[in-house]
Amino acid sequence: MTVRYKPNPKFRSLILNSSGAMQVVNAQAARIHSRACSMFDASDYVLKKASRAGKTRCHAFVATGDVHAMRSNALHMTLEKSLGR
Repeated sequence: MTVRYKPNPKFRSLILNSSGAMQVVNAQAARIHSRACSMFDASDYVLKKASRAGKTRCHAFVATGDVHAMRSNALHMTLEKSLGR
């Protein structure tokens, strides 16, 4: 007798939008933000933390905040390096 498992997509969304997942996402975004701000004298990176649930999961992002950070990112790939790639 074979037992079939069919995952429930609502449960996946519930887990990915939970407060624990938001804490993990915010901690990772804060770490990336601090790495980006410490590289190449570009300190104006914007950190937007996950404050509410998204459609499928919570989101947080780090972006360039001024022209100096944009140029630094274009020249040195600061955001990509801060991801550890």
